[in-house]
Amino acid sequence: MHTNISIFDSIIRIILGSLIGAVSGAFGLWIGVIAVIPIVTGLASWCPLYAILGISTVNAESPYASDSIESTEEKYRMAS
Repeated sequence: MHTNISIFDSIIRIILGSLIGAVSGAFGLWIGVIAVIPIVTGLASWCPLYAILGISTVNAESPYASDSIESTEEKYRMAS
């Protein structure tokens, strides 16, 4: 699975999802269920909607843009 969410985007999603989840007690359970979506996508660093639309907030030169740890290690070996 390709990562299509940057670290910054992931942090924002996790924080906003947590805040929405905390407020959900005052407004109802369904908002708490909706809060799970940004938290899960933030933790996974992958958003299905971004994948469908072909959007990626990950910098191509970032080590997080790769598909696997092995390819990241190869990039660092090649740079050395």
